[in-house]
Amino acid sequence: MIEIGVDVLNPQHPLMPKEILEQKLAGRVCIRSDLDRQHILPFGTPEQVREHVKETIALFGRFNGGLILHGEIGPEMPFENIVAMYEAFREFGEYPLSWLS
Repeated sequence: MIEIGVDVLNPQHPLMPKEILEQKLAGRVCIRSDLDRQHILPFGTPEQVREHVKETIALFGRFNGGLILHGEIGPEMPFENIVAMYEAFREFGEYPLSWLS
């Protein structure tokens, strides 16, 4: 799909081997994240949510590719996990100012 010009992909990355994702997608195409809405977001701890976001950003947050952060908020998701997700987006999803110069 990348070879025919697709700009953004939305793979269910929590279900796929990290090595394959890194080799085939990371840094080559923009990824719209699909955080684990079946296990981590609704049933994990806020720290597990935070680590999941951090790992996703570490895997896909690269200049030549990119990352659109997204996590689905369902009825089972505790408010603490919603807060943890958005705080992690903010904490780990900002580029350092040095990249501007």
